[in-house]
Amino acid sequence: MDFFGLFHIRTINLWDVLDILLMWLLIYQLLKILHGTRAMQMVFGIISLFLVQVVADILHLTVLEKIISSLLTIIPIAVIVLFQAEIRKALISIGRNPFLNLVPEPERSFLDSVFLAVRHFSEQRIGAILVFENTQSLAPYVEIGTVLDAVPSYDLLLNIFEPKSNLHDGAVIIVEGRIANAASVLPLTTKTNLPKHFGTRHRAGIGISEETDCLVVIVSEESGQITFVKDGTRYTPSDTSSAKLRQLFEAIMDAGKSKIEKTDPWWRRVLQLVWRKKRPKAVADGETPGKKTDSAAKSARST
Repeated sequence: MDFFGLFHIRTINLWDVLDILLMWLLIYQLLKILHGTRAMQMVFGIISLFLVQVVADILHLTVLEKIISSLLTIIPIAVIVLFQAEIRKALISIGRNPFLNLVPEPERSFLDSVFLAVRHFSEQRIGAILVFENTQSLAPYVEIGTVLDAVPSYDLLLNIFEPKSNLHDGAVIIVEGRIANAASVLPLTTKTNLPKHFGTRHRAGIGISEETDCLVVIVSEESGQITFVKDGTRYTPSDTSSAKLRQLFEAIMDAGKSKIEKTDPWWRRVLQLVWRKKRPKAVADGETPGKKTDSAAKSARST
């Protein structure tokens, strides 16, 4: 294959510019869907193989080039088999956003019912853990547990976390305003400096928040204490009314959203999706770095 022939420069017209812009939009949408999933790792692997093939062609390494060419021919089939869930999600996303809306506004009307239920759990000392997907996909964890597709209503959440329910001990994962999974098994944190009274529920909530950018709401079965966890940092609300809980939730969830703002150029959003900077860790466990600008965040004390 003559790779140098691919870089032949010709006169660029308006249609070429339009073609490039459309391709960038499609690539951006693909990166946005795959960001934080196993499929993204495979994308980097395919790119690496392609670069090795280019080097092999330049250096006339015939055997290596033929081996990589053979691998590249079977990759499309492997992708379809291994990443059915991600492909399905991508098609659904495109169907919901036919004009490829780059930064759709999240629908959060369901939160009122959620935090009414959370307050009830706290008052009755019913253990619960709810995981809210953010920009990084929780698809690998949705596959483990009981797969659902339901509106997170007050009554449904009470039934799920009813102590005698079979779904009580696991986590509920909420994706795009719907319950995607119940009784989900989450990874445990490896931190050793946590309070001694923290059980599996708290360790699981902290663990999943360390691996993704999700926001976790935990209700302690022993004390009824409500804890928000984001990026491994814990927040304990001083006011546990449902309205204040929602306000704090939105303050924490929206913190750092300036990294991918609507006003940012599209090329910057693409780079931020690929090389997303991690939020700064707390100076000490449970301490929040810097000042919280939102009034709700100020009313929380970090534990």
